[in-house]
Parts: sequence; structure tokens; C-alpha cells
Amino acid sequence: NTQKIDLSINCINSIPISGGLGSSSSAVIAGILIAFSINQIEIDKNKIYQIASQIEGHPDNVGPAIFGGITIGFKDKNDWHINQIPFPKDLIIVSFVSNQKILTEYSRKQLPDNISRKDAVYNISRVATLVNSLNNSHYKDLKYSVQDAIHEQYRIDSIKGFKLISDAAMNAGALATYLSGSGPTISAITNNKEVTINYEMLEAAARLNIEGKGFIHNISYKGAYIIE
Repeated sequence: NTQKIDLSINCINSIPISGGLGSSSSAVIAGILIAFSINQIEIDKNKIYQIASQIEGHPDNVGPAIFGGITIGFKDKNDWHINQIPFPKDLIIVSFVSNQKILTEYSRKQLPDNISRKDAVYNISRVATLVNSLNNSHYKDLKYSVQDAIHEQYRIDSIKGFKLISDAAMNAGALATYLSGSGPTISAITNNKEVTINYEMLEAAARLNIEGKGFIHNISYKGAYIIE
């Protein structure tokens, strides 16, 4: 349809920008959904996933944003594939989002061009452990499943208070903590101590004069949709 229309879009993105939380991919998906809706195209999430993954260059953030929960995405030839992992409904994510802004482009430059076979095997084993932990509710293994050898160690030097805030969350009863994306957001997983963990993370940040906000997230199992 080549018909021209006058259009004004007011976009409110409540996801903190440059926080390692996938705000750009969410904005991309919103734009695609708007385009589908305006042109009265049937909402096909797989088609949206293909378009969004191509725009972003990877499916890491667009997958869960479109479908909800946790997803595993990969590209085979010209097609982007996706699988969903069941995420236990009693798990909650607590995040400390500092006012520090870290551009993804800058953060990627901190990573080495090559990784060792040892580090690759290390991370593959942790991903497998994560999938098993979530599928079987083996929460005691979550702290091992988020261990990383290929990105976190290179990025945390740029993250103010990373260790202190992470330790505060674990001491408050978190099942695991991790750097969200490229940072600076620090997230914790819990199944019953979200209020205490949120408080302790904020307190730890305050002791270092780091300004920011705490968020307690329930997981979305619905993903992106249009409100009419």
C-alpha cells in the first residue's frame, strides 16, 4: 500500500535506555506492531520475530520481548529460529538500575575478539545447567548457571559497585545474581525474598553514593501485544 497518510507517533519507552535491559529491541518491536496494525496486517509473531531479529542483528532480546518468558534463538541460513523455555512462575527478578549509562557499542568494545575453547566450554555447560534448573526447578543450581567466562569479567570494571551490590543481593537470600546485558543493571533471581533483596541492593548502592532505582519484576508470559 503506497497511499500516503499523515501520522504522528508518541512513543513512551518505560524501559531504561542504555541499561542493558533491551530497550532498543522493545522499541523496534513496537514499531513493527504499529506498522502491522496501521496496514491491517494479521499479527504473526513469527513474522515479527524474523523482521526484528534481522533489524537487531541477533534474536537475544527480541525473542523474549515478542513471545514472553525465556527464549533460545539462533539463525540457520536465512531463517531465525526460536524455542521457549518454561520459566517457573514462582521466580521473580529484582534489578538495580543505576543512573550510569553504558552504551552497548562501548560495552562490546570491551570484549575480546576471540575466546578460548576452555571459556566456550565453560559457558556452554552453564547454559545447559540454566535450562535444566528452570525446567526442573533446581534452584540451588541457579547460582552456578549464571557464571560466565566470556563477557561479564570484561565489563564489570566499568560497572560502579558491581561486586558490593551483587554480594548484598546474595547475602539477602538471592538465588543468583548477574549483569543484565551490557550493564550497568545488576539483577537477582529469587522466589520469596524480593522486598529484602531490593532494599539491600539499594542500601549497598547508597553506601557507594551510586544513584539509581530498584525494580521488582514479574515475568511476562504473554510477550508483545496490541491494546485496543
